[in-house]
Amino acid sequence: MLSTDSAALEYAFARFRSDVYAFVLSRVHDRHDAEELTQQTFADAAAAFARGAAPHAMRPWLFSVAQRRIADELRRRGRRGLPIEPAAHEDALGEPALGGALERLSPDDRELLFLRFVADRTHGEIGAIVGCSEAASKMRVSRAARRLRRELDV
Repeated sequence: MLSTDSAALEYAFARFRSDVYAFVLSRVHDRHDAEELTQQTFADAAAAFARGAAPHAMRPWLFSVAQRRIADELRRRGRRGLPIEPAAHEDALGEPALGGALERLSPDDRELLFLRFVADRTHGEIGAIVGCSEAASKMRVSRAARRLRRELDV
């Protein structure tokens, strides 16, 4: 278990800030919102540390905190998900067909595929982020990839 002192939190911020920001940006597609939610994620982490709630594995825990922050923001806005602009896919992936196929997937499927194939997370980390077991993560990523393949064939 990590220490709950400020040095551990400072290390986590320095080490994982860009990963958390990239994850949040992939979900909200707005740099300003992503910066704000990343800051809120680390503020939540600091509050948890102050209560003595240090995680066993910092990175997956931070992604879980970020996911909750994103969900809170979406609820606050009264929406279930943010639209993804086609141009964002074309810029990031360089393939309009892939971007269109990704658009047709659910936000959950996009998140799973991003975590596994872009962020290169393990199934254990993905499970911790989305709230399922490692085995369930494997199954869910596999199914999301299958749906993406079907969309690409259309």
